[in-house]
Formats: sequence, structure tokens, C-alpha cells
Amino acid sequence: MKLKGLPWVVFAFFAIAIGLYPLSYYIIDMRSGGLLHSKPKELLGSFYYVPIFYTHITFGGIALFTGWSQFSGRLRNRNLGLHRVLGKIYVGAVVMSSVAGLFIAFFASGGIISALGFGLLAMA
Repeated sequence: MKLKGLPWVVFAFFAIAIGLYPLSYYIIDMRSGGLLHSKPKELLGSFYYVPIFYTHITFGGIALFTGWSQFSGRLRNRNLGLHRVLGKIYVGAVVMSSVAGLFIAFFASGGIISALGFGLLAMA
């Protein structure tokens, strides 16, 4: 492997690894120790917050898991159909995660600055 390709491998590895991270929320109960642990019990007990949170992390993980491939010229040149399918999955996942992210931004820990930052990121 050329040194030129090493940054690409690192980029793809971390995108895939972080994309798989939301699986831990399905395997381990993260209400007792993860990001959900910092949320008030009333919020976690609401009908809408937890499903919207899971929508955000699931589709965000799918976006990270598939999005890195859109930067591969080799994939695009060798298999344009796969590149297009992965691109459509990526765009759909980003839209779903962003809509959910905009909602959960209103409940961000850290005050108004955090809420604005997450909300603006979701809208971008």
C-alpha cells in the first residue's frame, strides 16, 4: 500500500467505525450510562424523545457508514450504479437524521449555545 492511500484507509475506517457506533445503543441500555444518562427522566419518559433520538443516531450512522464511499473515484469509475445507490441512501439518511437532529437540538445539554450549534448543524 502506498503512503498516499493510508489517509484514505484511515478516513474510511473511522467513518465506518463511527457509523457502527449507534449499534451499541441497541445492544446496551444506554439510559444508565451514555448520552441518554444526562437527560432528565421526564424527557426520557416522554412518548416522542427516545424514538426521535434513535431515529437520529440510526440514520446518522447509516450516513457515516455509506457516505465515505462517495469520495471514492475508484468506486465511482468501476461501479457507477453502486455509487448512485449508495449516494441515494446517504442523502436519505442525512435528511432523516437532520430532521430528527433538529428536534433533539432543543433538548441539548449545555445550554443555548449547544442547542443553537446542533440546530444550525441540523439545518445545514
